[in-house]
Amino acid sequence: MGYISACSIPNTIRRGKYYYLHFRLPNNKFFRASLGCDSAERTKYIALRLSLFISLVKSDRMEPIQLLDIVQKMKKLEQKDIDNYLLKVQAVFYTAAKNIPMEVRANVRNATSSPSLEKSNLTAMNKMLDSTFTVDAPALLEDTVIEQLGSEFDLTDKEAEVDDIAAQCDFFWRQVCDASLAFLNSNHTEYRQILASLKPDSPPALITVQQEKMTSAAIETPTLIEAWKEFVKYKSNWSDKIQQINEKYFEAIAIVLGRDTPVTEISKRDIKRLLEAVEGLPRQNKKPYNNMTVQECLEQDDIPEEDLVSSKTVKDYLKLCQSFFSTFLTKEKDILISSPTENVSFVNKSKPYGNYTDAEMKSLVGRFLLEKNWKKWVFLLLAYSGHVEGKLQN
Repeated sequence: MGYISACSIPNTIRRGKYYYLHFRLPNNKFFRASLGCDSAERTKYIALRLSLFISLVKSDRMEPIQLLDIVQKMKKLEQKDIDNYLLKVQAVFYTAAKNIPMEVRANVRNATSSPSLEKSNLTAMNKMLDSTFTVDAPALLEDTVIEQLGSEFDLTDKEAEVDDIAAQCDFFWRQVCDASLAFLNSNHTEYRQILASLKPDSPPALITVQQEKMTSAAIETPTLIEAWKEFVKYKSNWSDKIQQINEKYFEAIAIVLGRDTPVTEISKRDIKRLLEAVEGLPRQNKKPYNNMTVQECLEQDDIPEEDLVSSKTVKDYLKLCQSFFSTFLTKEKDILISSPTENVSFVNKSKPYGNYTDAEMKSLVGRFLLEKNWKKWVFLLLAYSGHVEGKLQN
């Protein structure tokens, strides 16, 4: 999955080198549709033209599916679109040529036209079609091509491609006329040869437009708990111990942020609030906290400082959130445009000068006693006398 990045063009994102229309719908889902271009200038042009429709969709006065129709019609015509269109046109002319015997019999039976008149008309049509190949004039079907393709694609700067498509369509038409003349002249071998040459090599690509629209126009926003379950599957390489620890961390995350909160509604402020809550958690491997639930631990007040979780634990919570929101939901799943953990850091708050608990002092003294050089006496004197370093130096 390519990397998704926010860009300065309103209501758009860039995925890899291509731009997408992307904005939140009134029902908290997201509208996303490829603009089919990698040019920032063209994206600005399209976004500007669509701004009115985007505002209508955002205000719930226009259906997202209608906007998707408009977006698809503004896509640049690509070679695959040309190939598919020509296959469809060829299939239409092939069907017409295949039905020639049936139509000739119907005309004879109903006396609507004589074979000689049909031959005359077909000869005149062939001359008219031939003239478009030998002189600098537009193809007979050029207006039809522009009308049909223009309803689905942006044809700006595609004049040469349109001219070539129309010329090929005229040639298909010429083959049908030749097939009709061959059949009317009882030259059935030639008729079958022309019919075989008109038959498409492969059927036109069938695009399930409705299905594509339904999946592209509105992207379901998962809740925190739904996204977490997918994240756990994504992290299938976790060891049992790491997964157990992270599941325990997520219990606190889900309580603070709300397990049913849509992930798109979680902000940087929420992440900072989470870290503050985690800082106030007790160590759950100590009594009486080891018999409490995470909810009960979060509700505890006046927890002794020596019982609080370490700064490393708080940083581990942040790392888990960064992996979840930034790596998974933003870069891997494309659900978020930017992560709420972006530029959020945890700074360990230093304790007031000289304000240590008895347990901390016991640990410090024990550490200094193990030192072998004279410097240990400075720290031990500070510990036992309570003097500041400056006074000892004097």
